[in-house]
Amino acid sequence: MLGWAAIIALLPHTPDMRPYLDRVLEYHAATDFGIISRSTRFDNVLAVLLGAGKLTSRYLVPSALCPEQSGVIITTHLDISTTTIRFAGEQE
Repeated sequence: MLGWAAIIALLPHTPDMRPYLDRVLEYHAATDFGIISRSTRFDNVLAVLLGAGKLTSRYLVPSALCPEQSGVIITTHLDISTTTIRFAGEQE
């Protein structure tokens, strides 16, 4: 499964995943981008200042919540006003 489809498929089997995803989406919206590289942080700041480009966040998924996934990546494309969330091992 690609992108958000894997997360959607997991939600019925992992009820605690939804509150976790809500929380990290709130962090992302508040510009707390989680665990990202210095260059990604720079790109995010530049995108915010320009109001264009994309914002990328990465958060660890607690192993007690979903042992087979290490993290989630949230990407907001400012130009087209869309946000996607996917597991770290998936392609955007």
